[in-house]
Amino acid sequence: MKNQLLLGATLLTAAPGIAMFVLGANSVIQLLGLATIALASLIVPFGFLTQGGVTKFAWLVFAFVLFVLVIASGYIPVAASYTLGFTMNLVSTVALCVVAVEVGIVVSMMFGNYKIYFKDLKKAGYNEKEFETELYSFNRFIVLLILASLGASLGVYFLFAVLPSVGIDTLSALVISAIIYFIIARYVLSQRGKAKQQRTQVLKKP
Repeated sequence: MKNQLLLGATLLTAAPGIAMFVLGANSVIQLLGLATIALASLIVPFGFLTQGGVTKFAWLVFAFVLFVLVIASGYIPVAASYTLGFTMNLVSTVALCVVAVEVGIVVSMMFGNYKIYFKDLKKAGYNEKEFETELYSFNRFIVLLILASLGASLGVYFLFAVLPSVGIDTLSALVISAIIYFIIARYVLSQRGKAKQQRTQVLKKP
């Protein structure tokens, strides 16, 4: 499962870059897409070489893509009299791909947890199949929680972005949905803390 989580985190985080590279109408957009993919790809080597710590790269991609969306659409290009060549359809597509990055952030956390727990429990002499089953159950619970929060945030996004009567632009809808997503997903972080406490208690047992 460790390799699957690492691959999933990388692909999800690279989604906006892939969209910009494939759908970009000019070389600037494609270069921004390649830069996003390169940042996301750093998850793989650091995932294998370090104890965990790949979540920072997913957050970096998240911040970079939001920055690109801000300078590519809205009031800034109009006020500064420039354009990067992003069409509204591409902005909407990349904005939706940011949702994949949000999920990728949590998957990268799951990867870090799995790697740490697996190493410590194995070192403590516990049955490998048993704690693999427990870790799988814990990750499955987190995935279900993330899907629920993702559904809620996507619902809000489409409510604001698709319905003309609401009158909110795509970027604002994305920001609102991202806030809702992370409020709900905060529960995942609390579960992560509880899991660490349980891990400590387990390892202290004779």
